[in-house]
Amino acid sequence: MADSDPAPTVSAGSLIFKEHLERLSEMTLVLLIGGTMFLDSWSWNAVGLALFLFAVARPISVLVGTAGTRTSWPIRGMVGWFGVRGIGSLYYLMYAIQHGIAEDLALELIQMTLIVVSLSILAHGTSVKPLMGVFWRHRRSLPAP
Repeated sequence: MADSDPAPTVSAGSLIFKEHLERLSEMTLVLLIGGTMFLDSWSWNAVGLALFLFAVARPISVLVGTAGTRTSWPIRGMVGWFGVRGIGSLYYLMYAIQHGIAEDLALELIQMTLIVVSLSILAHGTSVKPLMGVFWRHRRSLPAP
């Protein structure tokens, strides 16, 4: 390649294909998770766990993790609410099962994990557009640095 040749770039078509593939994979995972759940598999313990994780554990861990940084409060709030998605929970659950936890405990953890991930998809999925709209409106209203 000559010095005057532009550096190779990923085409816009490739990026669009990747985004479509990502959304298709996400939709497939959501359908698979939803297909494994029944009305009688829901428990108040799992709903309570989800509420604790969403409203207490994650926000506190974000505050501790960003202590001493110059991260703005709106960004801390967004990270505290949205955090990391549920795929990590499924990975760690499968890791624990593969390493020999008791079957009764494994079944209970599977149920609780799927409920928490489902509630996360519901709560965070429905709140992302409104909260991001508020976030960007607030961001635009701040004076430039």
